[in-house]
Amino acid sequence: MARLYAATHPRRVAGLVMVDALSEFIEDGYTREQMVAFDDLNNGPLSGLESYTDLEQVLFRPSFRQMRRAARARPLGDIPYGVISRRLPIELPPGLPAGLTTKLSERVWRQSQRRLARLVPGTRRTIAARSSHYVMFTQPGLIIHEVRRVVRLARGLQSSPR
Repeated sequence: MARLYAATHPRRVAGLVMVDALSEFIEDGYTREQMVAFDDLNNGPLSGLESYTDLEQVLFRPSFRQMRRAARARPLGDIPYGVISRRLPIELPPGLPAGLTTKLSERVWRQSQRRLARLVPGTRRTIAARSSHYVMFTQPGLIIHEVRRVVRLARGLQSSPR
């Protein structure tokens, strides 16, 4: 969502910090069948919440298409940009459809994180060594440090490698 906003409103975005962010690049690591299963598993009805109509869901495949169109129309450009990625895996339950496993999903996720970091030349990618997906809970200082660094760069107060 942040990258889509940046592509849609480039003059309003001075820098970005992506924190273990989902991206359209995961599609490239899954087969079509696996991507459908991934989308269904993440957007299917949750037990006990079937009648809750305000449940927010992201339909990944349409969202990814929208992001790809926006990125082609307006790449990020040379803005201060940081990517923080988890080190600890998200353990998936056994027996998921389409061959989705922890090993496959982690490989795909790490590839997508590397691609996120390559969107802007010179981007610094930080690995959150003690974190799984919710880095903001386990290593909030890491995020604070990276946000401050990007703000300094955006304000022109620092001219070091990103």
